[in-house]
Amino acid sequence: MKRHLSLVPPPPNTASINIRLSKEAKEKNLSKAEMLVEARALCAREGIEARYVHIDEGSGAIRNRKGFIGWLDDAREGRVDTLVAFHVDRMTREGLPVAGMIMDVIYGTDTVTGQAVRPLVRLIDCKGLDSAGDREAFEWEFVVKAQVARSERRRMSERSKDMHRRLKARGRWAGGPMPFGFRVNEETGKLVPELEEAAFLRQCAERAWVPGAKLHGVLRWANSADGRPPRRAKAWTRTTLFKALTHTPTATEVDMFTADERASLRHILNPEGTNPEWRRNNRAGKHVASGLLLCEGCKHVMYVGPRRSKPGSPLIDDYKCSSPPGACPHRSSLNAKFIDQYLEEEYLRRFGDQPEWTRAATPTGFAAMEAAQQAMDEALAEFKTNPTPEAVEAYQAAHTAFQEADAPQTVDVTLTPSGRTMGEAWERAEMPERQALLKDVFGHIVVGPGNRGMRKLDLARLHFDHEPVSVPFTLGQDDPATYRPGQPVVVADDEDEAVARARAADEAAARDSA
Repeated sequence: MKRHLSLVPPPPNTASINIRLSKEAKEKNLSKAEMLVEARALCAREGIEARYVHIDEGSGAIRNRKGFIGWLDDAREGRVDTLVAFHVDRMTREGLPVAGMIMDVIYGTDTVTGQAVRPLVRLIDCKGLDSAGDREAFEWEFVVKAQVARSERRRMSERSKDMHRRLKARGRWAGGPMPFGFRVNEETGKLVPELEEAAFLRQCAERAWVPGAKLHGVLRWANSADGRPPRRAKAWTRTTLFKALTHTPTATEVDMFTADERASLRHILNPEGTNPEWRRNNRAGKHVASGLLLCEGCKHVMYVGPRRSKPGSPLIDDYKCSSPPGACPHRSSLNAKFIDQYLEEEYLRRFGDQPEWTRAATPTGFAAMEAAQQAMDEALAEFKTNPTPEAVEAYQAAHTAFQEADAPQTVDVTLTPSGRTMGEAWERAEMPERQALLKDVFGHIVVGPGNRGMRKLDLARLHFDHEPVSVPFTLGQDDPATYRPGQPVVVADDEDEAVARARAADEAAARDSA
């Protein structure tokens, strides 16, 4: 049963300390450690035992700070008889409203009736404030200091806003979280690319520009071992990666992308839709064929589920038809270990020794179209709210400009060697990347029904969307956009094309017959 606080006095000569370090408006503060040392020294001089310490980081204009509420609760609930703070402006910068809230606590009054319901509590700070002396003098001093703190907060906020406006007007960086890929040029105060981060973003963009690329594929690469983590998180999300690739910060002196490139990324990438991030701890995330297998009876993607061959035996993972019972005429299932091992061995046998080639792309014509479209949308919005003859003329002019700006939006794709083999890329890749590599070369795999009790993989059950391409790709002549991962590449400049193509075809045939 909870004790009645008004009948039980708090332990004598005990204190709760509250320390707040503000980050607002670039305010110059002591460190938390220094303020805490002074508060403890004050307790020692007063002969008080500091039993509780509450630390806050945030604006004094917020009254529901966790540490602040815990500090007051120590007095409300009778755990201490003294509240200690560094200064009034560390308690609050909200003035009279919170000053009254604190006075209710130290005078033990009910917040609704104003009646005394608890013993009085002493309030002291490191700057000489003490509620144990003259009550009227204390109240005047406390209220005045609280209001001064409130006024100081307003002035600091106004100075900060004015400073930001002045910096923006001069095109200088106004502070805040630094955008990924940039740093501040100390001489000009503007943003310039941070070389390593900018190189990573360009690699992401080159993957996005390849025809048919999707944001989730770029995201998967960015979070792989070959990518680079963001500054303040363990992994990229759709939103953070999309913003880093498409948003040009203000006060940029030099950007890593041209206007055409930024506009093309906004056009190509789409942060909406289903969440593509993989789960690292579920069963599907442990198998390379996840997402590749389709049930022959219903063509639904097969999921991974456990089973036991007999009671008490270890769990075995199977790929299973995902349709509800009765919805699929021929439900297929397949031992996950068998198919995973086969696909990995087949991939490395066919492509492990081949050099890895990557596609990159450069867009043109996107910025002009985006600007013309934006101008036409703004003119149309103005016409809808104010349908005057001038608004009609403005819209017609914007529409004409849009038609004249109908420049072709093109993406030039190039093919370059990565400097490693596909087998080395496989070994370095994490599970989501391996799944993507298999899908690139094999496509989806339709699994037919099998015989119960099979203890090995029956290859006759597997039907591939497409076989890996064995026709060589001639660099410099064939369209790089048609290249498929795993396709043999012939460099026509290095040797006679006919001989090179014949050699590549013979090598592919030898691998297929092995």
